[in-house]
Amino acid sequence: MELYDSFSHVTHITFSQIERNPALKVETFLFKTPKDVDVVGE
Repeated sequence: MELYDSFSHVTHITFSQIERNPALKVETFLFKTPKDVDVVGE
């Protein structure tokens, strides 16, 4: 992957050991607010 920024810099990212469409548990995407954290807004 190549990322270009507004300063004409290019970042090259190489991925390895890619697994296409892995089986993911629903819990992976559930957010639980940590203790002692204030939530601002909705």
